[in-house]
Amino acid sequence: ELRRVMLTRSHVRVGRQLLLNYCFGRKGEDKVYFPLGLGVNLINHDRERANVKVEWRRLQDSGDIVIDYIITRDVHPDEELFMDYGKEWETAWEEHQSSFALSHEQKHYVPAHTFNDDHILVRTVQEQQTDPYPDNVQTFCYYSYAQTQHLSTRINEEEDPSDSLVDFTGGDIDEYESWSWLNLERIATKGIQYQLPTGNPHIYLRPCKIFARESTSTAVNDERYMAIMMNHDNLLPQEIIPDADMTPHVVVNIPRESVTFVDQSYAGDAHLREAFRHEIAILDDTDFMLVEE
Repeated sequence: ELRRVMLTRSHVRVGRQLLLNYCFGRKGEDKVYFPLGLGVNLINHDRERANVKVEWRRLQDSGDIVIDYIITRDVHPDEELFMDYGKEWETAWEEHQSSFALSHEQKHYVPAHTFNDDHILVRTVQEQQTDPYPDNVQTFCYYSYAQTQHLSTRINEEEDPSDSLVDFTGGDIDEYESWSWLNLERIATKGIQYQLPTGNPHIYLRPCKIFARESTSTAVNDERYMAIMMNHDNLLPQEIIPDADMTPHVVVNIPRESVTFVDQSYAGDAHLREAFRHEIAILDDTDFMLVEE
C-alpha cells in the first residue's frame, strides 16, 4: 500500500535516492524531472567535449513535458556522446571526490569485481564459514539450463561427487550434470583457451553455490568446481530450473572462468549511503508553464 507522507522538521533525512543522478533540476526549485527514453540516461558529463544539448518543450494537446537531445556538431562513428551537467553539478562532484569516506558500518565494503581474477581461487561454501566474502558479494555462474537438456553431459561413476555433495546438502542427490562450454556455444583456440560466448552471455548468468573444488592437472588455473545452480527473477522462461528450491541442481566440472562475482541487489557501490547524489542542471531559462510545442 502506497501512502503520501508529509515531511516535517521532525523527519531526519538519512540518504538520497540513486534516481536523483538521472534527473534534471534547477537550483531553488523543489521538483526534478526524470526523462523516460531509451539510452537518454547513458550520456555522461564532459563540459569540454560536450556534443549534445537538451531542449525542453510542452506538448500543446497533452501538456506533457518533452526533452529533446540535440547534437551540436558532427559526431563520428563510435564517438561517445557527452553533455554539460552544469557548473553546480561539476563543483558538487569535485567536492564529493575530495571528501568521500565510508561510514564505520560500511568500511568492510569490497567491490565484487575485486575477486574476478581468474587466478584467484573461489572459496567453497564450507571455506566461507571461516573465511567469508563481504556481505555484498555473491557468486554467479555462466550456465544454460535450456541447452544442456539436449546434451549428453551426465557424468559417469568415476566422476561422482556424491561425497562432497552429501556433506554439503545432508542428503542424497540422484543426478548430476557435467558443465560444458557446448551449452554456451563453446569457442576454443589452441584447444585449451576459452572465451565467453558471442552475443549476450550475461543472459546465462545465474546464482550458484560452490561446494567443491578440484585440480585436474598441475597446470596453473586449471581447477574445476562443483556447484548448485539456482534461479533468479530475470531468467528467460526456458532457463528456469524446475523445482530448484526443492531439489538441488548440481553441475560439476565448471572452469574458473565460468564463475564470477557480482554485487548483491542494491549492494553495489552506487547504493552506498555516502555515494554521490546530485541532479543534472537545467542550463537554460525554460519556463515549463509557458513552453509549448
